[in-house]
Amino acid sequence: MMESKRILFICNTYMQLITAIQIKEYLYKHVNADLILSDHSVNAEIVCNHLSQVSIFKRVFCAHSKEAVFKQNVLEDLKDVFTLTFNLDNKYKKMLWENDITYDAIFYYNHDFICIYAYDQSRRLGKTPKCVRFEEGIFSYEAMTIYGNVGKRMQWLVGLRRFMRKKNVFEETRDLYCYYPELLAGKGRKCHKIPLLNRNNHDLIQRLNTVFSYQPQKDLYPQKYLFFASSSDIDGNHVGETELVLRIADMVGKENLLVKKHPRDTRKVYEKQGITVAKNSAVPWEVIQLNHDFTDHIFLTVSSGSVLNASAMLEDDIATYFLYPCLKGKNQKWDKLCEQSIYGSIKKLQEKGHCQNHRIIEDIEMIK
Repeated sequence: MMESKRILFICNTYMQLITAIQIKEYLYKHVNADLILSDHSVNAEIVCNHLSQVSIFKRVFCAHSKEAVFKQNVLEDLKDVFTLTFNLDNKYKKMLWENDITYDAIFYYNHDFICIYAYDQSRRLGKTPKCVRFEEGIFSYEAMTIYGNVGKRMQWLVGLRRFMRKKNVFEETRDLYCYYPELLAGKGRKCHKIPLLNRNNHDLIQRLNTVFSYQPQKDLYPQKYLFFASSSDIDGNHVGETELVLRIADMVGKENLLVKKHPRDTRKVYEKQGITVAKNSAVPWEVIQLNHDFTDHIFLTVSSGSVLNASAMLEDDIATYFLYPCLKGKNQKWDKLCEQSIYGSIKKLQEKGHCQNHRIIEDIEMIK
């Protein structure tokens, strides 16, 4: 484990935040660490406020980058590329503290402009951070060692910086952190193991519950079947997940099914059909499963990674069915992605003796 006096974590999702907390608490407990959480997830501002109260990180900053990442036009993107490359005044200055922004290491998962800006500012002030990438769930392992799957604006930024002989964060990354390093081909990078979530660490569980405003004693799950929705039908990759849920509800009975919606899904489609929706859909499933025993339940999902992540991180082996083969043929790119990430990840875990009760099925009748 490398020694660092001051480190920075940059997170865009709650799964990343949980992993950052694990790394900090178990591997860098006595190191001064700051954390930036973007506003890409529901209640991010509230989560940041609560995170500041539980004394895990020295400083916590909520970066309002959602507009820039998802909504701004090409001209704004090009402006960001040039201002970041040539160290001109830019919007990302407002997404970092004004003082004490030199770091020995920057931990990140996403290749984004905040990460580039933080790296540049630390170097400009005299300290070049070590670049460290950490996982965002089992499905992220393949992507951790490659640069691909980034947007056009990041490609423009990286290309211009290369031309100007400026360093890029991913190209400077030599260390990777993940829960199952034995599943990760480092490709020249050093892989470090993150300790798994521990149900006996009651202090950390309580702090996680505080961070996410979660009250487990008020959160009951009487339904036998729990369906974990993905973001496919709301992110422009409609493959028929919503319709599949309605079919499952008809088959098992609406009273026996609970749907945990994706945090970005604001639709009321399930409620209108009389299907119960989890009230804590904004709470990461990893935190919920950490607090409860779901041994007698059956988990269903098309492609949600949180089901596999929680079971792998907790070493639970709950009956779980992945249903993406039921929707094959509607989007070839999506079909290929599911086959590579889901099938490949489950296969690797099961070869190591984990998640033996997870199955990929082609017919919803098989869940009975």
